[in-house]
Amino acid sequence: EAAKRAAAEAAKKAPVETSPPVEEAPITVADDVAADAEPVEVAAEPQPAEAPDTEAPAVDASELATPTEEPKPKRRERFDPLELLDGKHPSILLARGTVAGLFEGEAFTAGRVTVQGETALRAAELVGAQPGEDVLDLCAAPGGKTAVLAATGAKVVAVDVSEPKLLRLGETLTRLGVADAVELIEARPLRADVVDDETPEFAPGPADYTNLGTRDFDAVLVDAPCSNTGVLGSRPGARWRFGPANQKALIELQQQLLLEGANRVRPGGRLVWSTCSIESDENQQLVNRFVAAHDDWTLEAEIESLPASTEAGGPID
Repeated sequence: EAAKRAAAEAAKKAPVETSPPVEEAPITVADDVAADAEPVEVAAEPQPAEAPDTEAPAVDASELATPTEEPKPKRRERFDPLELLDGKHPSILLARGTVAGLFEGEAFTAGRVTVQGETALRAAELVGAQPGEDVLDLCAAPGGKTAVLAATGAKVVAVDVSEPKLLRLGETLTRLGVADAVELIEARPLRADVVDDETPEFAPGPADYTNLGTRDFDAVLVDAPCSNTGVLGSRPGARWRFGPANQKALIELQQQLLLEGANRVRPGGRLVWSTCSIESDENQQLVNRFVAAHDDWTLEAEIESLPASTEAGGPID
């Protein structure tokens, strides 16, 4: 799979230096587990692969360390018959083999282990969330990145347009022990989900964020709906869901999400724009147009992550 993360950080009124993060105030476009006697900070939930079972996909099982701490040594619990390999990220272990048994094991159900792509983990870390900060995850489901943000000690608001998705997200946060740090808010879609030539089924359309009121945040993550062209290895169905006929509607939705996220950032805050697409019009072009139209924002960083073999150090997703 290939994953492209545009991380964009920009600062309102004044540029702000932040740890490798992205989107908001200085805007950057860019594009998981611990186990001791202490509570484990883990984030992410299993994301079932859509690929055929002929060759089991690689799964990331990791130990989560906050960006401000030295990563804890990786604890290799036994997950027979899985083969565990080091990922490129210090908190990632790659599990090769049939992964079904992983989700039934005590380590997973107890929240010591979770499943998350390496690039997804890095996108959440780019936010640079700090203890006590107010952080918004605007497109939060299924919740892996939300859990990473909450594990830092930040106060997280997680928003999505689907109540079933938010329920699943809440279950993940509870399993990982970070539910108390997250407030779940449902945004109301402005139109019913209609799949036609103009409306991609993976992009339900604009939403009403009235339930957020006038709240603003130190940092905002927008992990936007996209064409999935960077992760076709795990989502082969995206080949048939995306094309010129619905690209226009998708880009319009992304523009609305970027503006909504930016409007929620406090002066001097941070915004991270993240997709799993390798299309320039969903990443560089989109963010550059936004920055050009808003002189109180600055593009600080842009990060692209493409797949590599395990031998080359990954990431494989």
